[in-house]
Amino acid sequence: MNQCPENVKTCMCVELDPDFFYLMQSFAERCGLRAIHVNRGKDSVKLVKHERPTVIFLETDSPAEMPAWDVLRALKADNTTRDIPVVLFSG
Repeated sequence: MNQCPENVKTCMCVELDPDFFYLMQSFAERCGLRAIHVNRGKDSVKLVKHERPTVIFLETDSPAEMPAWDVLRALKADNTTRDIPVVLFSG
């Protein structure tokens, strides 16, 4: 994953379908955020810890290796990620 300069904040989009990610990416960029698309799974929590995004967009409906609620629980249980705001999306 590419590192972004420290002055650019990041929006991490976890398991959003490609069309919805495109919309969120456009919105994020207009707000001065770099958008990253991540597949939901065990590695997504590790990536959040590594990237330290400003905000996380998490889709709750799509099938994935790790249910969205488990991802959310893992993020909120960890001291390094618990304060990152998470926006949940459902179709």
